[in-house]
Amino acid sequence: MSSRICPACGAQYLAWVTRCADCGVALLDAGPSVLDLPDDEQLVYELAEWTPARRTLLESLLGADGIGHAWEAADLVVHVDDESRVDALVDAIEQGGVAGAASAEQAGLDGDQLVYELEAWSVDDRHKLGEALLEAGVPFVWDASDALVVSADDEDAVEKILDAIEYPDALEEITEDEGADDAAQDALSELFLAADRLMHDPSDEDGTEGLVKAAELATEVGVPYGLAPATWKAVVDHATELRGRLSAEESEKVVESATALRSLLRPYV
Repeated sequence: MSSRICPACGAQYLAWVTRCADCGVALLDAGPSVLDLPDDEQLVYELAEWTPARRTLLESLLGADGIGHAWEAADLVVHVDDESRVDALVDAIEQGGVAGAASAEQAGLDGDQLVYELEAWSVDDRHKLGEALLEAGVPFVWDASDALVVSADDEDAVEKILDAIEYPDALEEITEDEGADDAAQDALSELFLAADRLMHDPSDEDGTEGLVKAAELATEVGVPYGLAPATWKAVVDHATELRGRLSAEESEKVVESATALRSLLRPYV
């Protein structure tokens, strides 16, 4: 049976699995690798000091640009002929965005977009903003005039980050009921635990029961603190799909859906 491999950690999966359960990145068909090239044709970028969010962003941009690559732990390996293209992406991410190194489409900005004119912001504040957006998993680009471009779906998350940087000493106004947020956080955690169980055993009774209850709760609560509305919608949609496959007793598809849900939730638990 054919297999697929995670380009970040090297884990192998069956052919029908699409994303790595631990890294969250898209799997590649097993085959010739840049690691098989002669040493003098390989170029290594040591990125151990980067956050996982930065490496994940770089992975998505490399894929969008069609740049062949492989990961050895936190080290990125590419062909020497791609040095200038990879340098541009690495430099742009280190400067706090993808500033000119990728298009909005490549950065994952689908649908309607918002533009924030930040010409009055200092370089330091712009750097903080880029770091915060990367840590929050919010795709963005700096356009030619240094304005910030984000997806309209991420507006709430971006506004909170902007306020936190622009008004660091302001008291945070409490607008959400703490009990409601606790319930949302519980739903998030229970979905992750259930998906983890079902990914390894689609017939796990505790996983099945936990998933059904958590999926129902997820449709009733608000967005958990720290998640963008679009991200939470994707979580609920994945949970609903998984619940339907459990009812249909489709073991192979249960594992696929559980793996995708766990990957989506992993950065938030």
